[in-house]
Amino acid sequence: MDLHTALTTRRTVQRFRPDPVPSDVLHRALDAAQLAPNHKRTWPWRFLLPGPVTREALFRVGLRLRAAKKGGALTPALEEAVRQDMLVPARLVVVVQRLADDEGRVLEDYAACACAVQNLMLALHADGYASKWGTGGTLRDPEALAALGVDAAKERVVAFLWVGVAEVVPPAQLRPADRVVHLP
Repeated sequence: MDLHTALTTRRTVQRFRPDPVPSDVLHRALDAAQLAPNHKRTWPWRFLLPGPVTREALFRVGLRLRAAKKGGALTPALEEAVRQDMLVPARLVVVVQRLADDEGRVLEDYAACACAVQNLMLALHADGYASKWGTGGTLRDPEALAALGVDAAKERVVAFLWVGVAEVVPPAQLRPADRVVHLP
């Protein structure tokens, strides 16, 4: 798949089938993530691949947070919805940014981590796999951070990247460049 095709056909997928993602596909995508630009070669990221025990802990956090949003009611339907969101995608890649002491460097490093996520998503798409970049409350929750071994004083989670086989691929929602490009 050429770059332009990958860019114009990649979608954020909301629903996944439980099909596996081969390890070599995931590692090739992680290699692509490492090619992201990072000012002064800070390599500010690390990638976590949570196993079943950690994913179950994250599911419990997500369930608690989603139930709190719904007034605290934990229903079978809510549990199933959170299960579909957090446990059905075959793989989870957690992208973690190491925090620098300088605020300017923190911003540059965050941008580099975002570029790494995009590279990862495009590489997965090129190999026929779908992804979703999650930034919800679970990735900031102290219990989730503890389960992941992330020290909030030194790091922050930039993304939960859900990876798998798409159940439904949404249509394109592209905006023409002339709507956002301005010549001052």
